[in-house]
Amino acid sequence: MLLIKDKKTGITLKTAIILTIVVSGIIILLGIINPFSHNKILANSTNYNSNIKSAIESYIGYAVHNDWNKALPYLTGEAYLITKTNLQGYNGENLKLRSINIYNVVSENNFAIADIKVITQHDNLFYNKYFRYYLYKENNGWKIFSITSPDKPIYGGKYNKYNFVSLIKDYFSAIENKEFDKAFSMLTTPALENGQNNILNPETMNISSTFKNIRVRELYNHGDNVFLYVSYTVDTAISNKTIKKDMAYVFEVDNVDGKWLISNMKLIE
Repeated sequence: MLLIKDKKTGITLKTAIILTIVVSGIIILLGIINPFSHNKILANSTNYNSNIKSAIESYIGYAVHNDWNKALPYLTGEAYLITKTNLQGYNGENLKLRSINIYNVVSENNFAIADIKVITQHDNLFYNKYFRYYLYKENNGWKIFSITSPDKPIYGGKYNKYNFVSLIKDYFSAIENKEFDKAFSMLTTPALENGQNNILNPETMNISSTFKNIRVRELYNHGDNVFLYVSYTVDTAISNKTIKKDMAYVFEVDNVDGKWLISNMKLIE
């Protein structure tokens, strides 16, 4: 590597690059870069159901210590399926749990979103990790159905008087009739990216789906973020075989430049 020495400091370019990499690593490790600092949930609530806090802390506690027999029952939907798949052949590190900080919570009835910072330790190293948990209250208590990164704020605000039921049914109708351009016009990222990748896949182009018993219920409706509980029965025809299945999702709908679009779909059951 070419060495260029600064006349004032006497530090070579090679040394400066190494120092930059090391310092950057320390900043990330110590959690100085906090995604919540510029991305707060504006509808912040500290007076939320204590059972939500208990479910989050119990899951994290068991997961950090690799006690997955006790951790998995706190998951459902896509969180359960993804975690169960990732555990195959998994040998986790022996970590020590130092703290769990629940930064922001929005909750209504049987739906909640929480931003979380978890600090763990391995030997002399401390790790800060940030998560966003989506929770749904089932008959046997609160469960986490999706785990993501806190990539955008969840805003509070006024209640939206909009026909979200019609939006969801129009989307399913477009998929059923294979009007994919129309269906995609109702989506925004990441739902749009996922839809284009999955629906336009050569393996799925010959699959036909019929949607019945579509039910839509509002879970959270404030400002530019709306979450809907969507359940339906789908008859999927593959070759000469038809598979019938009951599905339940949480659809996230965002107001994008004055137009309501479906931005995410999370399996809940």
